[in-house]
Amino acid sequence: RQTGPVQMPLVLVDEDPDWQKTNLLCSEAAVRGVYLHPWHNMFICAAHGEAVILEALDRLDGAFGVLKERFY
Repeated sequence: RQTGPVQMPLVLVDEDPDWQKTNLLCSEAAVRGVYLHPWHNMFICAAHGEAVILEALDRLDGAFGVLKERFY
C-alpha cells in the first residue's frame, strides 16, 4: 500500500508488524539498483524520463517476486 502525498510516497507491505516483508522488499530493490526506504517517505524526481521509470519498475518486479516467493 502507498501512503503520503503522491510526490513523497511511502510504500508499505500490509500485515507486516515487524517490517520483515518491507525490509526484504527494499533490500531486494536495492540489489537491483532501485533505492526504496523501508520506513520513510521517498521523493519523486522529475528529472527521470519515461525510459528510466520503466526500467526501475521492471527491476522492482524482481524484488516483488522474491517477496512473493518468501511470504505468499
